[in-house]
Amino acid sequence: MSKQNRKVREEDWGKSGEEDLDEVKERTNQMDALIRKLKDLSAAKSIDKLDEAEETAAMLIVFGEDVIPEMQSITQDESNPAFELACFVLSGVGDPVATSTLVDILERTVHVDAVSSAISLNIGKEAVPFLIERVKSRIGKPVKDQNGFRQVTNNHILCLGSIRSKVSLDFLTALLDDYIKEMPSKSFDVGKHKWKYSSFNLFHILEALVRQQNKKAIPHIAKARDKFPIEFVDHKICQIALGRIALAKPEGFLPLEALDLAFPPNFLLGAISGSDFGKRNKFMAEYADYFTKELYPHYADLAKQASWKPDEHSDGEPEEFE
Repeated sequence: MSKQNRKVREEDWGKSGEEDLDEVKERTNQMDALIRKLKDLSAAKSIDKLDEAEETAAMLIVFGEDVIPEMQSITQDESNPAFELACFVLSGVGDPVATSTLVDILERTVHVDAVSSAISLNIGKEAVPFLIERVKSRIGKPVKDQNGFRQVTNNHILCLGSIRSKVSLDFLTALLDDYIKEMPSKSFDVGKHKWKYSSFNLFHILEALVRQQNKKAIPHIAKARDKFPIEFVDHKICQIALGRIALAKPEGFLPLEALDLAFPPNFLLGAISGSDFGKRNKFMAEYADYFTKELYPHYADLAKQASWKPDEHSDGEPEEFE
């Protein structure tokens, strides 16, 4: 290469470098302006400006990893009106740093639905390893405060359930199997008794499996169900979860339904008997589809223990199951 040609190329490189620097400055200025706009629109707390705020958030995603630090800063304060939109931006960027940040947030946030949806819908399967790693880190290492053990894995488990994949399914079924295997043999206070899964909740694991809507989970749920006596809420919820997968009916939220079903031990037996007691009829109206002979192998045991007597004009079935 001649000295003259080398000089030209060096000069060209210098000009290119200056142009690149100008472009970087312009890009940074644009990003900063959009961030200010996002904060201002969010602070206004106006429905009229919501669409514009969401559009601004979408525009910030194109800046990729450059926008992460400012979005992380916003998410440090959950009272910040731009909190959910900042989580949306992070989920749109979706690189490992952004994903890890959202997984961290999911453990402590009150904005569970927004953050979980951002992860499951925008990041999807790429987030599964991060979620699994966080759940694994809590196995055998329960978190406790003055009110007892905190079930800090629930949000991550439900988020995993919302991301349908073989990896999610395999992890959740293995988790359920091990939970049941390691469960103390005697009744215990979940808020006080320390064991391997003190920071976990059975009903959230079952809800996550229902969200997967994969029939491969059914044998695992049936095995868990049969570890509990038929009058236990745990037994009922397992069967409801199994039925919702078998019948492709994912609607509902099992952890809350478990609270609603926390009645005396003979509650389900009374329901099978066809009693007119209002709460029992309510149970049958909502859940009878999951306790049919076809789906529920313990149907005969329930009917026998309930000592129901069929009407002389009936075919021998409790009225609710006709």
